[in-house]
Amino acid sequence: MIFATTASLIEGYQIVAYKGTAQGATFEALLHNTEAMGANAVLNICYDNAISPDTVFHGSAFVIEPKEWAHEMNSKPKNNDQGLSILGGNNERS
Repeated sequence: MIFATTASLIEGYQIVAYKGTAQGATFEALLHNTEAMGANAVLNICYDNAISPDTVFHGSAFVIEPKEWAHEMNSKPKNNDQGLSILGGNNERS
C-alpha cells in the first residue's frame, strides 16, 4: 500500500528516509513510480500541465513508519507528573 497526500505529513507517522521526487503521467503511474523507488508514501502531491498538454503528477517519495508514541498510547496507560493516566488520548484521574 502506498500512502498518498497533498499534505507534507501524515498524522501518526514519521519519515524514515527520503527517496527522491516521484512522477507519473497519471496518478496511478505516480504511485507505481513511488513504489519502484522503494518508498511507501508520496507527500506534497501536485500536478503540472503548463509545460505540455499532458498532466504530470509529482511528489516527494518517502519511507514512513508509525510513530512509537502512537503505538504506546493505544497499548498501555502512561502516568504523567500530574497524576493523570493517559490512554488513547483520554485523560482520567488515576
